[in-house]
Amino acid sequence: MKNKLISLSVLLLLSVFSYAQHKRIQDGAIIYLIDGSKLVGELVERNKSDLKLKLISGDVVTLLPKHRRKTYLPEDIVLFNGSKFHYQKGFVFDVSLGQSMNHFAFDFSTNWKFKDFELGLGSGVHNSSIPVRIQDIDLVIESLTSPHYLQAKYNLTDSYMRIYLKGVVGLILTNPFSSQSTTSSTSITTSNNNTTVVNNGSLNDFGTRIDSGVLLEGAIGVTFASKKKVKHYLELSQYSQKISGSHTDAFNSNVSELDFNIWINRIQLTYGITIGR
Repeated sequence: MKNKLISLSVLLLLSVFSYAQHKRIQDGAIIYLIDGSKLVGELVERNKSDLKLKLISGDVVTLLPKHRRKTYLPEDIVLFNGSKFHYQKGFVFDVSLGQSMNHFAFDFSTNWKFKDFELGLGSGVHNSSIPVRIQDIDLVIESLTSPHYLQAKYNLTDSYMRIYLKGVVGLILTNPFSSQSTTSSTSITTSNNNTTVVNNGSLNDFGTRIDSGVLLEGAIGVTFASKKKVKHYLELSQYSQKISGSHTDAFNSNVSELDFNIWINRIQLTYGITIGR
């Protein structure tokens, strides 16, 4: 019992310490001066040109436009102790790498933040390895695509670790990675109505051609506040992509070409960075 009380006390102290370290500063602002220094504190007054900032020390300073090089005002950021902050509005740029079993996704997007919402346009390079067994023949389809998508985020919290929900909807209109040539052939439909095996000995190339596709993704993530303009985030998502195309296998003479129309479903873990102004 004594050990449990000690453990609970330690956890409580750590929680209080963490909260104190990352306590939000109401009306927090960061002002970079012409001389390269930085002032952090509470914005207590502003007019058309002057800003009054209450520093952590309690001192109040008045800053004229000629003193200021760059400003983050309360409407621009959410500020915490230690000068760490989240972006609150404006354009940000995201770069991320997601991975799961036999899958990776490299993405980049431009997003507009306003209060608790964020909307963006993005593109990426996604690859999935899909094992397929047709007529006792094992094949691996390498789906390498470049989707273009719309994404939306909603912040559930405004704490140091900002938790959010994200949704993604996208299309694969063209596939720049296609390198497969085809000719006329005779098709045989298997028991799977979405799969066709084509016997054709005159194909001169092999690989996978993606003709079209749809991307759907839902995620929960967390963004960590930082002192710099680069923020780090982690996401856990349900990744789904529907693709259609054809696969040519040079190592199986019995199967020249396989037409497919399939869903790819993955649980994906993503690490990314957000870059603001």
